[in-house]
Amino acid sequence: MSRTNKNSEAKVQALFDRISSTYDTTNSAISLGMHKRWRKKL
Repeated sequence: MSRTNKNSEAKVQALFDRISSTYDTTNSAISLGMHKRWRKKL
């Protein structure tokens, strides 16, 4: 893997780490709780 790809992967991982803790809360607020029902159906 090239250095550029490793750098890109690191940036994506850092972004995910920053948003993952608030993603579910935000998703719940935006969807008014519908995402929980969607997950159960899947």
